[in-house]
Amino acid sequence: MYGNLLIAAATPAARSDNHDQAMELLTLAESAAVQSGAVRAYGSAFSVTDVRPQRVNVALAGIEGQPDTALPASTEVDLSEISRPVHYGSYRVDVAQARYQTGDSTGALELLLEVEADQPEWIRFQTLAAATVREMLEAERRRNSTLRSLASRLGVGPALQ
Repeated sequence: MYGNLLIAAATPAARSDNHDQAMELLTLAESAAVQSGAVRAYGSAFSVTDVRPQRVNVALAGIEGQPDTALPASTEVDLSEISRPVHYGSYRVDVAQARYQTGDSTGALELLLEVEADQPEWIRFQTLAAATVREMLEAERRRNSTLRSLASRLGVGPALQ
């Protein structure tokens, strides 16, 4: 329970652009996870596998997101350990956003397409996926039919100005 509370506290800290405090909270949470081992109680789960994807999410949160911090943090996540499909999809959408924000539009699009292939119903309702695709559409300089096709399936069009 303690570890999950630390994770829950990290998100609003990051959304307030207090990324240092958020990362400190996640460091405490990971330490608690290492000390306790994996815990499943009261309908919740807590382990190192639950903490590490949150480092990526927290790095992207707030007005001053830190995609350059998110990508290295993503290398610490063992995808085979993420058992819940929603967490797996959410983590991959976060990584796609970080890739896009660091200039890897191709990698971001490929990852979003993978998520869509694995979880087509789920991704349609994900605002971060739609926002990433919208940003990509607005920034593209040449026609990208793969991107436009994904945008259509997510119900996203470029912003009208």
